[in-house]
Amino acid sequence: MDDPLSILILSRSAAGKSTIAEAVAALVPPEDVVRLTRLTGQSLFYQKSQSIRHKLLVVEEESGVSDAAYALRILQSAKRLAVQTPTGSHEVEGPSPSS
Repeated sequence: MDDPLSILILSRSAAGKSTIAEAVAALVPPEDVVRLTRLTGQSLFYQKSQSIRHKLLVVEEESGVSDAAYALRILQSAKRLAVQTPTGSHEVEGPSPSS
């Protein structure tokens, strides 16, 4: 999709969040699913340019993605992330849906 979907599943413990996330992931080819336990605030900025383009990112718990929420929002809306460091610049392309 040109404009990806984003899903955030919230509920109490043991209510089936993982089951729903797994059902959504099952609809996507396995090679297009990236499963993570934790996503740091800077990690998306330093991926290979197209490594997460058109991939479904599945992060286990909200606490595992909270540091990266800003980067995910920008990736979904601007369809790219760009960072400038003392050693140079780096760009990562999206869109990237996440659940």
